[in-house]
Amino acid sequence: MEKITFPAILQALHASAETKTPANYQIFADRFTEKEDSPLWIDAVSTNSRELADLAAAGHHTLFVPLVGERVDAHRFIPDAREVGATAALASRSWLQSAKGQELLSLEGVRLLSPCAKKTPLLHCDTEYQKPASNPEQSYYGKPYFTCIEVEDTLDALQSLAAWYRSLFSIPVIGITGSVGKTTTKEMVAAALETALTIHKTAGNQNSQVGLPLTLFGLERRHQAAVIEMGMSEFGEMSRLAAMARPDHAIMTNIGVAHIGNLGSQENIRSEKLHITDFFQEKSMLFLNADDPLLADCQTLFYEKTPFFSFPQKMSENSLIFFGAEGSIETSKTTPAFYATQIQASGTGQTFLFHYPDGEPAFIELQVLGLHNVRNALAALTVAWKLGIPPKTAKQGLASYAPLAMRGNLIEANGIRILDDSYNASPDSMKSSIEVLSSVSTKNLSRRFVVLADVLELGEQSEALHREVGTFLALHNRRIGQADQAPINCLITIGTESLLIEKGFLEEVRPADPPLSCHHFEENAEAAAFLKAELRPGDAVLIKGSRGMKTEEIVAALQHG
Repeated sequence: MEKITFPAILQALHASAETKTPANYQIFADRFTEKEDSPLWIDAVSTNSRELADLAAAGHHTLFVPLVGERVDAHRFIPDAREVGATAALASRSWLQSAKGQELLSLEGVRLLSPCAKKTPLLHCDTEYQKPASNPEQSYYGKPYFTCIEVEDTLDALQSLAAWYRSLFSIPVIGITGSVGKTTTKEMVAAALETALTIHKTAGNQNSQVGLPLTLFGLERRHQAAVIEMGMSEFGEMSRLAAMARPDHAIMTNIGVAHIGNLGSQENIRSEKLHITDFFQEKSMLFLNADDPLLADCQTLFYEKTPFFSFPQKMSENSLIFFGAEGSIETSKTTPAFYATQIQASGTGQTFLFHYPDGEPAFIELQVLGLHNVRNALAALTVAWKLGIPPKTAKQGLASYAPLAMRGNLIEANGIRILDDSYNASPDSMKSSIEVLSSVSTKNLSRRFVVLADVLELGEQSEALHREVGTFLALHNRRIGQADQAPINCLITIGTESLLIEKGFLEEVRPADPPLSCHHFEENAEAAAFLKAELRPGDAVLIKGSRGMKTEEIVAALQHG
């Protein structure tokens, strides 16, 4: 993060309170302080009180933002933040007026600033406070003043400040959304762009109303582009994320059923996610997966300007860029200009030919399996090409890409191959992972096990969608059995809703299908004990479930138990 002064912070928050429009966040021509010896700036923002001491030890001037959660109001940690070396904290007006707030404000070396109070001299607030020490920039104890900045709501203030900070950077920002594959696509896009540019990207999956602002604060003057993951689960969220990140371009990976319990339908999910384009400019581009029927239909939506969603007026026909994979291109409602052919699994990875306008097809190698990863790589190659990075360069980054932990990693343990996809799950991603497991090759591979836990947040459609996964598994086994390939041998379900996967399988399976045994457990420990007794060298096992099911516990048990 670059240094920003207290006057800049107050101006940004004051503009937000007055106008509620991102257009007014960029206030100063002099954006960053040059006073290297002054304590009147910050260069880090944190919502986690536990990391403040480490930030102070590393020499950072940190702004602590206490958030109000369902269980904990982090305002109670503001006094601790002062003690461990934070420079400042946002604080809600209601907390500052409480007994704890008044107690803090009464301490020596604590000052209060307010972007909402008209009497606050916004441009000169760094000199308008009492100076009990001989050094006007030091407190009585020889430490920099601890500053409380009064706001109405700390989350709103965090987002407003992040939007203003984002406005200081005139670099391409690529936003990424979709029901499945956001993080992997983000990592692949960054890997492709990093072959030619200095990139800032979302750390892990900091893509939420809290995570996205913290991601934006990571921007620095050295960066030439940013790849920002943007996730939503409720109506209105994507608009708020877009107002902060204001992506110049965006990728939509797919429209699945994740969070359908909150949003009601896939059409509603698509409509909400399309708000990623809210701040598009004339040259902005929206990259769409043509293999997804709801995204392929966006071309029709663009021309018809449907009542439930209208694309920004600045978008033109050339703003929509489609990519797709061989085998699904023929059934797509649009013809992608960027596509893959000759897709093949090669041991622990994939290869394919990348076709793009006005160039010879490029041979691409990936270290990850699955058709869904081919599509993720297509998105990365397409964005890179549009930003002036040729496939022969971008593919070097993709060739070295390896999945993040718990996101499709292949792990060797005691002669067993574990496909660790335990980070999260949706019905669609479960289907993709089942296909990946069937493509895993090992020496003397004997059996394949599928371990699936509950998929959460599916609402009224939970029963139908869990059954659908079981139906898919039966059809998948039948298809690969007919192709004389190794089928899935064992299904293990965990939780309550996942039992419907087994039921869906049993309703679809036929006597002539490859045999598959089913086992259900309520707890991860029970499933892990069964697997440890049953698995033997040469077996492969997929482990997947929603984040709340903590199926990584099973992976750890197989590795170390």
